[in-house]
Amino acid sequence: MNFSSYIVLSTLVVAGVVAHAFVVHEQFYPAVIYLSTDKMCLAVMYNFAFALFLLLGKIILRVFIGTLRDVEVEQLVDSGRGFLADTILFLVFYAPTIDNREVGTVFLIQYICCVIFMKVFHLTTQIRVSHMFEVGVPRLIVNIKLVGLMALLLGCDLLALSYFYSVASKSSTFFTWILFEALTMCSVVLVSMCKYSIHMIDLRLENGWPAKSVCLFYVDLIHDVVSMTLFLAWC
Repeated sequence: MNFSSYIVLSTLVVAGVVAHAFVVHEQFYPAVIYLSTDKMCLAVMYNFAFALFLLLGKIILRVFIGTLRDVEVEQLVDSGRGFLADTILFLVFYAPTIDNREVGTVFLIQYICCVIFMKVFHLTTQIRVSHMFEVGVPRLIVNIKLVGLMALLLGCDLLALSYFYSVASKSSTFFTWILFEALTMCSVVLVSMCKYSIHMIDLRLENGWPAKSVCLFYVDLIHDVVSMTLFLAWC
């Protein structure tokens, strides 16, 4: 099943469930109570919300990034596997808590989906910046979209840092994990901005920038050191 079929099928199923609820219960309030309490209805609603979530992600990706090349998809999948492995290890070895209480399943899934959503866009931006200058000078509109996406991601990261820094504590391990993920994503987008700036300087100079490779090397080195430091601080 492709994505379009999944969206259409999810929409038809949720429309059928809602119509069935209003036909059976006839009034608005009883129908809403039924939809919000019945397990099958909740499963259908959550699936529809997840489909809309994926649709929003694909729209944003198409607007700012466009179509991913095969090599970019491969790198995104490889990076995503590492993040999923880290997330699973966190859930297994660190019982997610908020104020010393175990996090509810629905609440946990919602936040993890949001973190994965943001992580995918950060990784996609990082990969696109690394490869966009290999096929020639990008068009102006491509540069504007990419800079706009990086600015948007950085703004979201700063908002997440300001919020979760105030609520993270030893009694809220789940918020602490999200805080460190926000720090990691913030470092990723800052590195992407640095690499983009280096590539643009190289394009603007008549004979190129001889120190470009050295600068890119040190940017990657600093990013690796920061990432390791964050990982050790979290552990």
